Amino acid sequence: MRKLLLSIFIICSFLCEAAPGEPMPKTLGQGGAAVASGGIDAVFTNPAALGGDVLFLGSQSYNLSLAGSTFAFAKGSGGVGARILASTSEEWTSTDFLLWAGKSFSIDEHLKAGIGLSGFLSTGANLTGRGAMLDGGLLWQADGIGVGLLWRNLAAIESWESYHGTSRFKPNSQLALGLAWQGESLGAAVDLWPEGGKVRWQAGVSFLVASFQLRLGCDGQVPSLGFSFSAGERMIEYSWRGGLVPVGYLGLKFIL
Repeated sequence: MRKLLLSIFIICSFLCEAAPGEPMPKTLGQGGAAVASGGIDAVFTNPAALGGDVLFLGSQSYNLSLAGSTFAFAKGSGGVGARILASTSEEWTSTDFLLWAGKSFSIDEHLKAGIGLSGFLSTGANLTGRGAMLDGGLLWQADGIGVGLLWRNLAAIESWESYHGTSRFKPNSQLALGLAWQGESLGAAVDLWPEGGKVRWQAGVSFLVASFQLRLGCDGQVPSLGFSFSAGERMIEYSWRGGLVPVGYLGLKFIL
């Protein structure tokens, strides 16, 4: 029972509490900083940063016998994504499904806005939940510099059911600021957002070594690292995040 409850807590934390959003391998390797990351990496995070024609397939592994698969697709200024996370233990079962869709709109040469809609369904032996959220974002980019603003849960509702009954509540809105810089061989990103009277942060750096891009990051509590290797129109990415529940994330990107 303790393992089940802890697993449900992990699932809910990745869905509802993690900020600024669900990370992809690239952003996870940089401490989770994602608000000002553009392209396919904006799926699950800042919809204003969507762009490009890319297909992403990923596989996640969590401690405590949890595994997940991720699909994301970006076409022009729109994108969709889905993630499923399930228990691999025979003693208990739990499943979490997340679906996301977003669209960006150009305001001028450097500024874009976007909206994203997501929904989740979580099932366990003693607890089930579902919900839907609407997010909004802005992104300004020029000369390798990006400044992003993400407003999560502009509108949101969640419902949870257990043997104690059913409860419904509205998740709190959350505003996050992202800063990013990318040079020829070196890059950096940081996300900042208020929580409980404090300012939390996620930050990381990336740099080229031969044909590899290496990444190092921290979310204010635990470290993360990753790398990517590009082979023509395909890219292999891997990231690892430490802490109480280590996460390994392998992804494949296909340029369309």
